[in-house]
This record gives sequence, C-alpha cells and structure tokens, in this order.
Amino acid sequence: MKILSLFFFTILLVWSWNVATRTPPVDFATHASIQNKLMEFIQNYIQQKKPNITDYKIQKIWTETVNDKEVKATFRHSFSEVIDGVKSVSEVESQMVLKRVEDAVNEQGESVENWQIVKSKTTSDAIQFEDGLIITSGDNKSDTQPMEHSEPKTELQEPEKTENH
Repeated sequence: MKILSLFFFTILLVWSWNVATRTPPVDFATHASIQNKLMEFIQNYIQQKKPNITDYKIQKIWTETVNDKEVKATFRHSFSEVIDGVKSVSEVESQMVLKRVEDAVNEQGESVENWQIVKSKTTSDAIQFEDGLIITSGDNKSDTQPMEHSEPKTELQEPEKTENH
C-alpha cells in the first residue's frame, strides 16, 4: 500500500510540475501587444466611421487564449454623439476573435506576428467591425513600416473582396 501511495504521489507531483512550468501558447507580451494595437485600431476605425463622435474612451480591454492560433479580445468603449440636436452617450461591448496568420519580419529584422480578425460582434448596430483586417503585434517603432512578405501588408489591411456566385 505504501508503494502504491508513493507511486500515486510521484505521478501527481510530476503532473503538477508540468502544469506549473509549461509555456503558454500565446505569451503575456503578445497579449499586451495585441491589446495595444487593438486600442489604436479601434480608436482610428471608429473615428473614420463616425467622425462626429466626442468623448471616446476605451474603458476595458482584455484578451484570452482560445488555442495556440486564436485569441479572443473583449472590450468596452463609450462615446458621445449629437443626433438630431440631442447629445447621446453610447456604451458598447464588443468581441473579436483573432487568428494568427503568417508571421513577418520588420525592417529591423525582428519577428512580428500578424493576427487577422475572423469574427467580430458588438452590442450596438452603431459600430460594426469588418472581418478580415490584419493586426500586427510586436514592438514596431513605426506603424507604417512595411513588412517583408511575398505581398506587402500594412498595419491594418482591408480584406480582399471576392464575389461568390
């Protein structure tokens, strides 16, 4: 019985050590980089789509790993706009699923990850995000530096339009 207990304890010890020391599929730095790039993207996107808004704030943003190739981003943001002479404050909660696509190398020779928005939903019809845009994570010094690819990609790239018949 003591041998069985020792064997069970050893297996439990090895399992807990592996759980505690394994490397996450998407590391903390990547999550932080995706959150920073998403904050910039969301603010620019909303200002392009609704240039008359004021008091724009991202109140909360967080990301979580779905698997080694996907990250789910959830964020809450608010803004004010004047509609028919009445100031309206909107608070919107949105979610995006980003999928890792082809990694790239920037001009400094550093590897950066590209994440494509594959699914998005919001609690308001006032703002809808387009699927297919590319977010580049990493320590880019400039957001406009081209990446080395077979076809150049910019920081945020519109999806290719295809017609289905």
